[in-house]
Amino acid sequence: MPDALFSEITPEFSEVLRRANEFDVSATSCLIRTMQESRRAVAAISTIQGRMAWCCSSEEMAFSGLHNQTIRKGSPPPRSKTFELLPGLKFLPVAPISATTPLPASDWFNAHRRVADWDLYEEVLPIAKYDSLLTILIHEE
Repeated sequence: MPDALFSEITPEFSEVLRRANEFDVSATSCLIRTMQESRRAVAAISTIQGRMAWCCSSEEMAFSGLHNQTIRKGSPPPRSKTFELLPGLKFLPVAPISATTPLPASDWFNAHRRVADWDLYEEVLPIAKYDSLLTILIHEE
């Protein structure tokens, strides 16, 4: 998966899934690659069996202090779309679902004061086969 192709794509599941299909790789590996190469403030979170398992942040997001070491442990935030989808996960198709309202960074991360009130827009990809959800968090300036 060439670097140049991933630094320019929009960090949204429609693009991630298209690229994953193009390169015959998993959505998860393509999502991680997108986060690693993105020039925007974005993060990906994997929730497995109701618990946030890992976080991968773009350099821009990590530089702000929102990364794997600062993600809140345990379940996703109760007001999040990710949390809302957990009970019906096994019945959901593998299709992206966007939240209509952003949440502050402090709901997801132990955030520094300067970024705690950043609005993070959420897009979720249910993967019932693995009892997991992939979440993209995007900070729009």
